[in-house]
Amino acid sequence: MRRRAGDSALAATATAPRHRHRHGHTTPHGPEHHRLLALLACHDAPVARSQLADWLWPEREPAEARRNLRKVLPQAHRLCSTLAQAPPLELVGAQLRWRPASDLHEFLHACDGPDAMRAVLAYRPSLLAGLDAGLSDDALEWLARQRAWLDERWHAAARRWLAQLQHTPQAQAAAAEQILAHDPLDEAALRALLQACTALGSMFAGCSFTHAQNGLLLTQGLDTVLGQRFLDRFQDNPTA
Repeated sequence: MRRRAGDSALAATATAPRHRHRHGHTTPHGPEHHRLLALLACHDAPVARSQLADWLWPEREPAEARRNLRKVLPQAHRLCSTLAQAPPLELVGAQLRWRPASDLHEFLHACDGPDAMRAVLAYRPSLLAGLDAGLSDDALEWLARQRAWLDERWHAAARRWLAQLQHTPQAQAAAAEQILAHDPLDEAALRALLQACTALGSMFAGCSFTHAQNGLLLTQGLDTVLGQRFLDRFQDNPTA
């Protein structure tokens, strides 16, 4: 029976073991063919086999690392054949390519579209979380750049979503709360939340005292008078 690819960070690695949680120390990882497919699914273009071997087996000599890659390729091919609607693993000269549908691609597609809310809600932080232990330094540097780039794309989508709701303060406040659930110190969301709740003339039901405090902490670029007014209102009537 063909398995469903799943909605993990990469559809290819839905069944990959993850031995520790996202924010803690990650101990050695799942099967190498899972990590191979995960790395390939993060790339639009084919990736050189020699680079993949170096990334996955940094402690081995290059020739041995390439042998290890050849050994796991049949396992990767078999895994692809069991994933519902997944494309086959492609060999392109001395390169490999695998482009399955994934939540990563869904997020990037949403970022390029008109629906900023869809992009914000589609984001899954920490690309390849749990599958990065044992990768080479070069691979970890690449992964750090990718994570930073994706995080910036998310923040840009969040700012765009808030801007789209600037004339509907209650909807803007609700959107800001969702953004702050992901990043409690997002400056644009804090500003939007303070302004929206002030415009409404009463506390928004979902707003927390922590968010009001955070608005005051971010003094640079924020209207601190607005933030203090908001905090005072919360203290006067925290359940409003």
